[in-house]
Amino acid sequence: MIELADSVMHSFSSSTDDTPFTTYLPFGLSVGGSFDLTKSVSLGVLSYTRFIGKQVKEALTLSANVNIGNAFSATLAYTAANHRYDNLGLGLAFRPGCFQFYFLADRIPVTWNTIQSDDFDMPAPVEFLFGENSIPVPSSWNTIHFRFGMNLAFGNRLKKKNDKPMVVIPEQLQE
Repeated sequence: MIELADSVMHSFSSSTDDTPFTTYLPFGLSVGGSFDLTKSVSLGVLSYTRFIGKQVKEALTLSANVNIGNAFSATLAYTAANHRYDNLGLGLAFRPGCFQFYFLADRIPVTWNTIQSDDFDMPAPVEFLFGENSIPVPSSWNTIHFRFGMNLAFGNRLKKKNDKPMVVIPEQLQE
């Protein structure tokens, strides 16, 4: 035990150097917008710039979104960041009542290869897309991100056609 404490004590070193130094806190700036094609379909763009000291990192996301009432929404997104141009994302959300269930994935592979083998039978749609006796595999795939969960969402209900603002006419104008 004494040997362990001795090695821990000797693994740290201290300095009395009083040379000033500066450490910058990183911060980011997000700018985005969307354009409604129809009442339920929109296109979006989001720019995120991160400043880390003298370094500037930029990410640009383009998205297509579908909202069906307040009950269902889906999005397909493409992000270019860190000199990579292969980040495809997908999001789905379902809202029964005040609950919102969501599923998100990004870094979905964009390019695919196939492995040929006579040892397996593929379903007809996969055979149609990739050929007989072949399995699709990503050509370059090191990570994929999945997120799912539930939110409690209050408010933001859609107005119905019979929801009209109540107009109060002052008594002086009623005469």
